[in-house]
Amino acid sequence: MTIQRLLEDSKLDVQEQQLLELAYRRTLQRLNVVDRADPLCEAVARKIIDVHRCGATDAIAIFGVGRQRA
Repeated sequence: MTIQRLLEDSKLDVQEQQLLELAYRRTLQRLNVVDRADPLCEAVARKIIDVHRCGATDAIAIFGVGRQRA
C-alpha cells in the first residue's frame, strides 16, 4: 500500500498513521481504484498527507478534502 511506504519515516504516531490509512482507503474506494500500483494511488496518498499537515485531524474531513482535490 502506497501510503504506508510514505509514512514509514514519518514522525506521526500510530493513531495518526491509522487515520491517514483510513482516509486513503476510503478515498480510493470512492474513486473505484482497485490497482494499488496505479500512479493515482501515490498522488492520493501524498494529497492525504498534505491535508493532514495543514491541520486536518479527522478521517472524514481528510477523506472529504482528499476526494475533492484528487
